[in-house]
Amino acid sequence: MTATRKKAMEILSVMPEVEVEKFVNLNIKFEKAKKIREELNFDSFCVPTNRGENVEEYMKEMRENDRL
Repeated sequence: MTATRKKAMEILSVMPEVEVEKFVNLNIKFEKAKKIREELNFDSFCVPTNRGENVEEYMKEMRENDRL
């Protein structure tokens, strides 16, 4: 048993049963939320743009045509 697990077992053993239940339920909710976040495609909320595609051309033009 790892030290972390041993410490967690010690803490849970002295907690009231109601608090342990809250802790377990919170952990389950966290895992469900984590799974939902992994399944979401956040790119679907963005509008695709061409920004950044021609950076090299733009920078070259800025360097070459920076004289008045």
